[in-house]
Amino acid sequence: MVPDGTATSDVPLERTIGAAAVIDLRDVAPNEAIDASRLASRAAHLGAGDIALFQTAWGRQRDITTPAFWKDAPWLARDGAQWLLERGIKAAAFDFPQDHTIRLLLDGEVRPIEEHVSHDVLLRRA
Repeated sequence: MVPDGTATSDVPLERTIGAAAVIDLRDVAPNEAIDASRLASRAAHLGAGDIALFQTAWGRQRDITTPAFWKDAPWLARDGAQWLLERGIKAAAFDFPQDHTIRLLLDGEVRPIEEHVSHDVLLRRA
């Protein structure tokens, strides 16, 4: 997604393993943005160098094989991605389509990288 960025196959293994912190967001509503204030209240335990594991249990609310899984999903807001970056996380793992723009891809709409906030904010530093 990031032009001239690191390919997934080139990411060193040590960047993908290590201490992790689960961020419990199982009460997130459909089509709700996960912003910095929500992360501050739910992820205070997240430390520098941790892997942020988002737990929304979205797959229990919508079937991954349906368009509703992708179109109704919560998403990470830009200030939420920035909040994670400022904490110095090592990586992030999501159990939902993390960028709002992902839902648009189902209809063939491709938005600029800057609108794919997790990719723009977090992956650009990889």
